[in-house]
Amino acid sequence: MQGLWSKYQDVMAQRLEVLDRAADAVEANSLTPKLQTEAAHAAHKLAGVLGMFDRNEGTALARQLETLLEGDTWNEVPPLVKQLAASLNLQPQPDSVEPSDADVLLLVSSDVALGPQIQEMGQAAAYRWVQVPSPDQAQRQLQNHRVVGVVVDITAASEWASSLAFLQHLAAQPRPLPSLALIATDSLVDRVALARTGLQRLLIKPVTLAQLWEETQQVLQRHRATTAQVLVVDDDPLVTQALRPLLEPWGMGVTGLNNPQQFWQVLTATAPDLLILDVAMPQFNGIDLCQAVRTDPHWQNLPILFLTAHRDADTVQQVFRAGADDYISKPIVGPELLTRVLNRLERNQFLQGLAKRDRATGLPNYPQSQRQLTQLIENAHAHKTPLSLALIHLSDLRPVIVQYGHDAGQRLLQTWGQCFQSLLRGSETLGYWDNGDFVIGLPELTPTEAQDYLGPLLAALRRQIVALPTGERIQPDFELAVVSYPDDGLSLQRLYQSAVTQAQRSRWRSLSQGESPLDGPPAR
Repeated sequence: MQGLWSKYQDVMAQRLEVLDRAADAVEANSLTPKLQTEAAHAAHKLAGVLGMFDRNEGTALARQLETLLEGDTWNEVPPLVKQLAASLNLQPQPDSVEPSDADVLLLVSSDVALGPQIQEMGQAAAYRWVQVPSPDQAQRQLQNHRVVGVVVDITAASEWASSLAFLQHLAAQPRPLPSLALIATDSLVDRVALARTGLQRLLIKPVTLAQLWEETQQVLQRHRATTAQVLVVDDDPLVTQALRPLLEPWGMGVTGLNNPQQFWQVLTATAPDLLILDVAMPQFNGIDLCQAVRTDPHWQNLPILFLTAHRDADTVQQVFRAGADDYISKPIVGPELLTRVLNRLERNQFLQGLAKRDRATGLPNYPQSQRQLTQLIENAHAHKTPLSLALIHLSDLRPVIVQYGHDAGQRLLQTWGQCFQSLLRGSETLGYWDNGDFVIGLPELTPTEAQDYLGPLLAALRRQIVALPTGERIQPDFELAVVSYPDDGLSLQRLYQSAVTQAQRSRWRSLSQGESPLDGPPAR
């Protein structure tokens, strides 16, 4: 945050200059309504951001000034402005000062030659390496820098225990820090011990600097994969910039918008998972924007958080009436903001998951998988590539429910759902369509290739023994049908109908050979 403070000191100075002019006008008994409004706005903006930089005294002074300038008693304005200027002590900082909020990679190694060599590679990618000789010293660096990744060089047996403890500490963080370790000897015991700490990557010496840097970058890229997009709308650029280092290390992509007039274009372009709005903005305030979002069917469920320097009950009621999910008082406190954002995202993702997945199997439900399978058909048509649709019909589901009850049917579906999820993790699209129908889209595979691809899953299902809540154990039966686009149908519904017909024929053949549902005794 110190880097942002240095970068935006000119903005602070401009706001303070407005307050200085207002103070001079008060002393000269010439304060105009226009200057009064501008000064109140400048005080409001300072009150909203100073707390983020631990300038708590400045926050309190700016709040007092805002209150006075919104009223008609201004005698205390000039001395308060002087106190605020002294508190901020705005001075240009030397260019050589390195911002403490830069992304830091921590190297824990007693090899004094390793740090300078890898530093050059880090600088090319806008990272700064900090080297310490021991895990104990590394713990302190986590408090002093915004560490985004750690490399631990375990060169001596005496460092083994402390290195393992340090790696476990990294993995225990609310968002575990990505870690990579270097060791000199290769043994299964060491590999298992390091893996248990939550280590992401292990390299066995000797390794080149290029190899070390490449592996470090790969670990960082996976760790930084964004889990959510956040749109922040605030006319104060300092606020939008300050939220980036708070949210991005937690896997969130942050888009800042300082011009509310561009809101709708940016909203549709970024498709955020969460929206943060400031209350007081020119042209369109946050309440206006929130109401506009809530009237659009597409965005009705978008989580919205408000930032406000106003804590009065009337403002809080307004934001909730407009459709807000939560609000955060300025100055922003990093841990509070992060907790509220993560909680809101997790709740929204949970509700979306319930809407897209079948509760019994845990697989995508019909509406979700139908959209995905339709997209596969469109892709196959556009690129003239093969596409197979497999239907696995759990024919014993209904007999199990009739004979053992609905709880038994739920247990059977749950067990099968886990089997599908563990054995199918490729490019296929999977869905459960109720009544025992599991549908799988297999792009770029012919029916023969699709059956070969499904071989391990089919073998596992045939061996599957399900323990029912009643105590019985059964080995359920099923039918498989595989059809292809476009030979068996040009639409998803037509392909599904062809697969159902094929599965029914397979079932009839089995019944004609004397088999029956749940044929034979339950498995023991």
